[in-house]
Formats: sequence, structure tokens, C-alpha cells
Amino acid sequence: MAKKRKTTRDIEKIREQKKLSMRKLRERRRANPKLHEEVKARVREYRRKKKAEGRIKGIAELSPREQEAQREDWRLCSARWRARNKKSAQFDEFGESNNICDQQQ
Repeated sequence: MAKKRKTTRDIEKIREQKKLSMRKLRERRRANPKLHEEVKARVREYRRKKKAEGRIKGIAELSPREQEAQREDWRLCSARWRARNKKSAQFDEFGESNNICDQQQ
């Protein structure tokens, strides 16, 4: 008998479960300072190895055109990061000033 093909709904459900499990794993790693440092050290070593192999280039090793493109990417990422942080700060500020429970007491 042939295998049953997975529907898009099943695939989406599996992806969602995978995302949740990975999020929980990362939270557990961050909660334990020792484990978090070990993970960071492994990532640093992995990047050093890739740079030594030449698979990652520094900004000085790129052509002027590639440097410009990389810096543009950095600017866009920084702008998104600042906007996200500003939005969360405004939300926190709004939440503190409009807390109904505090106003009644």
C-alpha cells in the first residue's frame, strides 16, 4: 500500500511544533548561564573555523561594491532593530501608565 501524502495543514502543524520546541530549547539554554556560555563558545569557534577556511570574509576583504551592499544590509537591520525596540518600549510605557488595577486602589 502506498504511503499517504501529507497535506499542507499537516506540514504547517509539524513546522509550528518544531518552532515551539526549538524556542523552548533556546529558552532553557539561556536560563542556565553555564550552558549559555558553552553554546556561545561553540558558535564563536565555528565562526573562527569558517573564517580560517575562507568561507566568511571580513568587510576589509570585500570589494568596494560588496562592502557597500553589506553596509546597506547592516543599516536596514539596525533600523528594524531600533524600530522594534522603540515599539516595545512604547508598549511597556503605555502598559504601565494605563494599568486599571493600580488606578482603582
